Amino acid sequence: MSAPKPMRGVFLIDRMNNDLAGTEGQVMKLVRGLSQRMELELVVLENSRWIEERVGNEGFKITLIDMAGGVKSLSFWMAFVRLVRHLRAGKPEVVHTFFPISNILGAV
Repeated sequence: MSAPKPMRGVFLIDRMNNDLAGTEGQVMKLVRGLSQRMELELVVLENSRWIEERVGNEGFKITLIDMAGGVKSLSFWMAFVRLVRHLRAGKPEVVHTFFPISNILGAV
């Protein structure tokens, strides 16, 4: 009998400027710890130097879907479509959100 596939999860957060701040630090501790037992991905909705330095350098996948420009901009809604497609393609079993924009978009 084969081993069960690990659970897939996504942590969706508006921004990550460092891993020392309150919420950002908690998210990184969770992702780093749980990625040992689960197939985890961190999806970030705003680019930062910290994210650029970490993509490909952590033990889990980091995806940037830059939604800069605000809800009135076309680029925001195009990024929203990319986010929906990305989540559908990955078929996560759990999506955990942090901060206001991620809370709203993750629920949708």
